[in-house]
Amino acid sequence: DNPEWREEYRKLLHWDPAHLDDSIREQRKLVKEKPSDDAKHKLAELLARQNPSSEEARSLYADLLKRKPDSAIAKKRLVELYLVKKDYNRAKYYIDQILKNSPEDVDGRYFRGRLFLVERNAQKAYDDLGAAARGAPRFAPAQYFLGVSALYLNKTAEAKASFTKAAELAPNWQPPHVSLAQL
Repeated sequence: DNPEWREEYRKLLHWDPAHLDDSIREQRKLVKEKPSDDAKHKLAELLARQNPSSEEARSLYADLLKRKPDSAIAKKRLVELYLVKKDYNRAKYYIDQILKNSPEDVDGRYFRGRLFLVERNAQKAYDDLGAAARGAPRFAPAQYFLGVSALYLNKTAEAKASFTKAAELAPNWQPPHVSLAQL
């Protein structure tokens, strides 16, 4: 479990993109001057914020994973990028690796729950997303997708509660507000 990863994702939900291009430019310069794993990781983060399906970000994470095969954070970031690109087989590969090393990993359960939603397996999604939401109660996406899975299971009151909590946690993130309005 990596609470820092969830904190970074939470920041992403509130990200003000006004200075993103400048940040990327500065980080690219830093990577050229001092190509450390930390500098590359930050560049990949910025690129993924700018374009959630960034091939450059994917490449940086894959390169980091080659040098540090046990890097859970690189695996989790690759899962997110592959989910956005709808490359579910590759996402599943990394999810399986994450959960093999740590079966109760909150982020792994969150990602697997999202994948179960794609597969229309609402009960398994609900179980995994429920575990993720309990393990990281301030992680708005887990709350939101738990609401989606609850809705698929006709648990409208639970869905509304999850959407409401997600909207409170990330007031600028539109999906929970849209879902609440549609209930």
